[in-house]
Amino acid sequence: MIYFSFIKPKNACTGYKQYSHDEGIKLARHAFEREYSVKISEADILKTEKGKPYLKNNIASFNISHCDGLAVCAVSENQVGVDCETLRKVSSGVIRKCFSDSEAEFLSRSKIKELDYIRLWTLKESYVKYTGQGIDSSLCAFSFNLEGGFADFPCDCRFGQVIINNSFVITVCEKSNEMAGKIIAQITEFDIDKRDILEYNVFDK
Repeated sequence: MIYFSFIKPKNACTGYKQYSHDEGIKLARHAFEREYSVKISEADILKTEKGKPYLKNNIASFNISHCDGLAVCAVSENQVGVDCETLRKVSSGVIRKCFSDSEAEFLSRSKIKELDYIRLWTLKESYVKYTGQGIDSSLCAFSFNLEGGFADFPCDCRFGQVIINNSFVITVCEKSNEMAGKIIAQITEFDIDKRDILEYNVFDK
């Protein structure tokens, strides 16, 4: 399950890094109270040596992410990683440094280049957040096939993507013995006026 909220953009808020972090923690608190009837505070959140957050009592796995305008928290009984990004221009330097040859070739002929670029980026980020390796991982060492809908390397996880209003991409990576390496994508329209926190079970859509 993912919980997310639309937050103030960077140009509307000073101290944006702390603000967006606090919004992610707010989502985590909401998620654990909703899913497990447990109230948590930031003091209950610990981090591994590589910086992956976890709860002291280990109720469930969670991960948070935020970008310009969006905060997200994923919770699962299994290990989980999540990343969110807003669409932006494609960087040739990032492609050379972080993308495989097959991914770069795919992007060169994509007709929705900016969206596919962010889809690939968040797949990579969600995976390294899932493994807990974070920025210590080489992002070009593993590859994804968006056309086929699978991870192009052996893994014990599945990937879910929510594409919101063609503006944001949320990608979740969750441990799974079934559908290992499968990418499930869903384009979604949300009415943001009714709720400030939205929930979405990406693997049931």
